[in-house]
Amino acid sequence: AKAGEPISLADYAAAIKAEKERHPGADLSACEIPPASSLDPMSMLNDIRRFCGPRTQENIDQMINLLVMVQMLEVFHADPEGEP
Repeated sequence: AKAGEPISLADYAAAIKAEKERHPGADLSACEIPPASSLDPMSMLNDIRRFCGPRTQENIDQMINLLVMVQMLEVFHADPEGEP
């Protein structure tokens, strides 16, 4: 198939198989997966929120508020010397 033209499922499967054979042990993904250190639940909720309906946005807002409260409790309960 030429660039920009649709390909058959069989051609797609063959291309995936060929790539796996060329790079054994490598993971194939359709999008970038950020490192675990950058996966912040609050950021993810905010990113998802804009694609949701009003009721789901309210639920996400409640989850975000709960996360903020947990963070505040952690700060208040922290020892001034830095020990929990």
